[in-house]
Amino acid sequence: MKKIILVNVAVLTLLWGLSEAVSWYLLEKRASHRFTDAFLQQVYGDRWPDLKTALLEEGRPVAYLPFAEYMERPVRGRHLVVNADGRRSNTAAEEALTAGPSSIYVFGGSTTFGYGVLNHETIPAHLEQVLRENGHAGWRVHNFGAASYYSTPERVRFLQMLNAGHIPGVAVFIDGLNDFHYAEVPDRSGASDQIEHNFNPTAADHAREIVRAAAKYSYTIDLLGQLARRFLPASPAPASATVAPVEVDEVGPAITRLSNNRRMLAAVGREFGIRMLFVQQPVPTYRYDPARGTVPLDFFKAGIGKHTRSGQAYQRLAATRAAGGLADVLWLADLAIDAPMYVDTVHYSSAFNRRIAEEIYGALDLPQPGR
Repeated sequence: MKKIILVNVAVLTLLWGLSEAVSWYLLEKRASHRFTDAFLQQVYGDRWPDLKTALLEEGRPVAYLPFAEYMERPVRGRHLVVNADGRRSNTAAEEALTAGPSSIYVFGGSTTFGYGVLNHETIPAHLEQVLRENGHAGWRVHNFGAASYYSTPERVRFLQMLNAGHIPGVAVFIDGLNDFHYAEVPDRSGASDQIEHNFNPTAADHAREIVRAAAKYSYTIDLLGQLARRFLPASPAPASATVAPVEVDEVGPAITRLSNNRRMLAAVGREFGIRMLFVQQPVPTYRYDPARGTVPLDFFKAGIGKHTRSGQAYQRLAATRAAGGLADVLWLADLAIDAPMYVDTVHYSSAFNRRIAEEIYGALDLPQPGR
């Protein structure tokens, strides 16, 4: 009997070891197929060695922030510096927050934060440089962009800054991409599901946590978990996440939400004497041919997902603009440059960030120094 047990244990151990080896091979093959240095060199070009460090630094969880739900996690890296309040620096050093007439606060999602580019290559960093080049050296631009932010979290974040006594001369809101990726109304942020599950965990949530923890120590469980997420239906949204049926209208409510947020922000700006600039950002699903970029088409198509909604929404917004609407919005949806515009599926290149910053500077129409 003891011999049979030992044989069974030996066989199970052998099978488990074989399963681990096969799972490791499949996971490594899947990852290497998409993310080898050679592949990423094709996407990013000669800048890949430095960007590799920056991207690794970006690969960190967000930090909790009351009411806004989350912000970018503070970090002091080689190519990524995020201050204690979630602002990304424009340089390689931490930067003190300023306020007053010569301060500009820029809000937006990961495109504003600058995923895929270095500190000095973001839209806010380029804007500060353009200001300096045009004689406005005393101006400071602060980057409040954060992954998955759209107009609602940005509005909350902006009001938090005002309540804390940080009142800028200008506030810029760069929106359009995430407003339609997170198109569900009532609003939910990129962290809402996680926060709600923390307060109201289900049996499925507990099971997922167990699998997630076990996957750290087992290639087999990791592989099975990935396969389950890919092929099994997702858990239903929490009860409070009431959403309009997709077949009725995917983007209409989100267009209304974006407009309402801008109206509320404009009213706050008037009350506090802050100049507000609303930017309709370029998106890769509206009047852009991905074949002209350096991002491989299969990579682009695989990552576009719900961002197709922005293309649908922009068609409607363009019609509204043609009819005389959106007069208070800086329309950059048609902006293009004769150089790579994107470093991945949705994030801008440094050159495109510079062009966007130049358009923002032009829209501000600041008086020239000495006049």
